[in-house]
Amino acid sequence: MRPEFRFMGLVAVAFALLVSSADAQQLTGRVTDEQTGQPVGAVQVFIAGSGIGALTAQNGRYLLLNVPVGTHQLSAQRIGFVTVVQEVTVAAGETVVQDFQLREQALALDEFVITGVPGGNRRRAVGNVVSTLDAAELQELVPIAQTGNILAGRTAGVNMTAVDGQVGSGSMIRVRGESTLSLPPNPLIYIDGVRVENAETTGPNESRISRLNDIAPEEIASIEVLRGPSAATLYGTEASQGVVNIVTKRGAAGAPQVNVSVRQGIATYISPEKIFPTNYWTHPNGTVFPYNLLTDSPEGPDAFRDGHLSTYTASVSGGSEDLTYYFMTSYTDDNGQLKNNWNKRFNTRLNLDMRPMENLSLAAGLSFVKNDIAQATRYGIVRGLVHAHAGNLPENRCLSQAMPQCEYYRGWSSWGGVPEATESTQYTQHVMRSIGTFTLAHTPYSWLNNRVNVGYDVTDEQNLQLRPYQTADSVKFFLGRHFDGFRDNTRYQRYNTTLDAASTVDFALSDGIASTTSIGMQYYSKKIETIRARGEDFPGPGLLTIEATGAQTVSFDTFEENATLGFYAQQVFGLGDRLFLTGAVRVDNNSAFGDEIMWVTYPKASLSYVLHEEPWFAEGKPDFLDAFRLRAAWGQSGVQPPSFVALKTFGFVPGPVGKSGVSPGTLGNPDLRPEIGDEVEFGFDSDLFDQRIGLNFTWYRKNTKDAILLRPNAPSSGFPGSRYVNAGLIANKGIEAELDASLVNSSSFGLNLGVRYSWNTSEIKQLSGEAGDTAIVWNFQNSMEHRVGYPPHSYFGPVVVSATWDASAKKGINPQCDDGKGGTMACFVGTTRTVQAPRLYNGRAVAPHNIGISGVVRLGSSIRVSALMDGQQGHTRYDNTTRIRCYLFTMCKETHDPVEADAVLNSQVTMGDRLQYYTRADASFWRLRELSLNYTLPEDLLEGWGLSSGSITVAARNLLTITDWTGLDPESGGNQNVSRQWQEQHHVPSASTFETTFRVGL
Repeated sequence: MRPEFRFMGLVAVAFALLVSSADAQQLTGRVTDEQTGQPVGAVQVFIAGSGIGALTAQNGRYLLLNVPVGTHQLSAQRIGFVTVVQEVTVAAGETVVQDFQLREQALALDEFVITGVPGGNRRRAVGNVVSTLDAAELQELVPIAQTGNILAGRTAGVNMTAVDGQVGSGSMIRVRGESTLSLPPNPLIYIDGVRVENAETTGPNESRISRLNDIAPEEIASIEVLRGPSAATLYGTEASQGVVNIVTKRGAAGAPQVNVSVRQGIATYISPEKIFPTNYWTHPNGTVFPYNLLTDSPEGPDAFRDGHLSTYTASVSGGSEDLTYYFMTSYTDDNGQLKNNWNKRFNTRLNLDMRPMENLSLAAGLSFVKNDIAQATRYGIVRGLVHAHAGNLPENRCLSQAMPQCEYYRGWSSWGGVPEATESTQYTQHVMRSIGTFTLAHTPYSWLNNRVNVGYDVTDEQNLQLRPYQTADSVKFFLGRHFDGFRDNTRYQRYNTTLDAASTVDFALSDGIASTTSIGMQYYSKKIETIRARGEDFPGPGLLTIEATGAQTVSFDTFEENATLGFYAQQVFGLGDRLFLTGAVRVDNNSAFGDEIMWVTYPKASLSYVLHEEPWFAEGKPDFLDAFRLRAAWGQSGVQPPSFVALKTFGFVPGPVGKSGVSPGTLGNPDLRPEIGDEVEFGFDSDLFDQRIGLNFTWYRKNTKDAILLRPNAPSSGFPGSRYVNAGLIANKGIEAELDASLVNSSSFGLNLGVRYSWNTSEIKQLSGEAGDTAIVWNFQNSMEHRVGYPPHSYFGPVVVSATWDASAKKGINPQCDDGKGGTMACFVGTTRTVQAPRLYNGRAVAPHNIGISGVVRLGSSIRVSALMDGQQGHTRYDNTTRIRCYLFTMCKETHDPVEADAVLNSQVTMGDRLQYYTRADASFWRLRELSLNYTLPEDLLEGWGLSSGSITVAARNLLTITDWTGLDPESGGNQNVSRQWQEQHHVPSASTFETTFRVGL
């Protein structure tokens, strides 16, 4: 029996144990907002040190059962509010009512954040910035279908870039810019203390599907982001790009709370004819015909659909003081704007928290997901639309091509074909995934806290490409010899295992000086087994298996394993609970290190100073300054090289009489070390104007040492290809600012504003060490370079500044290029097409400026209107869509209309693709990401229906995009092929979505 189903069998046992004891004392009450009087849900109400607590329902009410007789300190705590503590006295058999009024607070210094040590640390003691997102509250306000969208625009220093506009697609996550050249730049992801799969390049074709989106947003309570090595040192190797900690929802003692939600909506293009270009074709008689299939063809309205979106979620939570539970299940059925794009995801989660002894607690969690995704290839209907032109209409095509083939096109592109041809191939991914977490916390003494985390993440991923045997003549015509179909099946089985054990000792060195010492170890293992088989040429219709194909062209099985063992120690001194000094060190060994590298050391130091609590500072501070904290941190962390690349390997070749021979494989590198990120950051956190405004600011500088590069092997080595070497140095720096303001907060009206801004710049200081290289040319069309003195992933090429229009030839001639010295020069040598102009900087691929602006308007206590606009500014991307239209197919207006001709563009597209400056386009954009209206149903109405809470939310996403981007979508682009990851070529643009969500609590 599968372990998740055995574990699920414990659910019945868990519920059977949830019985009340003989004690009848209870605490109950309601938590409301101090300014508005409206109820506040998801507040933790607890008696400190007793294990007794509960979460408030959406109506703000809570209930604590089995409260001991006596006087207790009752606390109410929630992210974004000041913690309130009330003293209550409970007599035998009594039910005590204790209400709370909470006040919003931007700077929560006593809130615990995840840092890698048992129990976490209070924010006041942490010297680096930690961003916390209340995902549960956000989900109430703006329903979110994909977990990746929770981070977009809401965290400074975190860049979220959508790769494709199809449902089920993922996003690339970048923390503090680009600081690696050849290794994955995505952060680590932890769920409830267990490391999970963070791949963002999976999928059946060149699209990206992120494993982060396997997690249902409805099961997440909060997300915390550690942004770099200074914060993530204790997470060791691979944490240099940051850490995303996901905390799932848990139950609280009290009567069962049942919540149900239903989401319904559509995905659509509001004005697709404004997204997809109008193309031009010149008739043999000289007439220029503009053509946009979406508006000029009867097939245009049917090119896309209004895809139906839906999610159904139910959860129940509750328990006793000894055992609490949270159980959630959800089903998402999203259909995209393309007819062969859909995502069907089933999620379920069970969390149990047990307290068998006063000093022992156990927390277990199990989630299961079945995620099925179908995606259209970017070479499908999008390509057919992008290159549709009047020359492919039957009345024009038949001028030069015989019937009936000339009638097949119907205006669609000959490169891609008609919809029935492009939709003949199925690209699907089928995922079965289980994540298990177990935490044991033992506090034998008040000063000793022990914790053990054990967990696993098992993913069975199957990527399928299937084209059945085709019989329609028009489909066979466009598919050519491939009409008889194929099946390509790639299966990945990923096993991730985490073991984390640590202890923390707290004691007072003297009056006013506290010491916290933590030691721990962590073991992480990742195994990947890949099986692939491909067959081509079905003999006839109805056959779909690889065995039925005429030729099995690919068949292989690989296994890969990587393991990390690390130990760490951390010492924190607290002076007067205001000044905190931290020192830590972690040592790691990883199986991907070279044979000559055994252990790598990562040190850390930080300072946090809560200045406003110092008497001398409080006396002289301005009246508008309520709280102020200075912080500084320095630390190191790493990114390991890929598995096996340090090893010298050999392959095999078929030999005579059924024997095999040995052939060189990879040269390897026994001295290969991890990349080391060395980072320092300084910043402050503040509350202003009676805690109505929260402002934090961070400056950081990060140096990536021993950056790993691929360097070609010397021919004399006898090994082909390249090998990984430590040879680079990258300097990375930036600033981050986050502002949260409660501008108006009365009982009848409220206005909150949030601003997130980050700026980042990076520079390659060194590339190949003793080899003396200063630039490495790579990427599609040699468009990119890693060049000393410039950011990684930058575009280079001749910069065309002018050209002369030749009216008789109807084209641009004599293009002039920037000579790199402040003047111009001829781009070509004489009349040849040999480029002589220098390759100059054309822009960076990663946006240096990221901005998120959010606002919430509250009307009374029932209506909230929220909006989020985010933008990325100052970056460049490769527009291969326009290159193909203008150069390969000459469909751009500038190449047909002599009145509106662009000599500079024309001179580039008519001269053999030697000049491509026009393809490096400004990809800056602003996007209205979210707009929603939330209505909380009146209490008297809810009580009449027997409900504890209820709300209706109407929301829209991607309503407006402001950009000068020349392609289809400034965000879409990039795929699994590293050489093409920064370009757009026929990627599906993002659609607008309109959704309505109903939520009720029983």
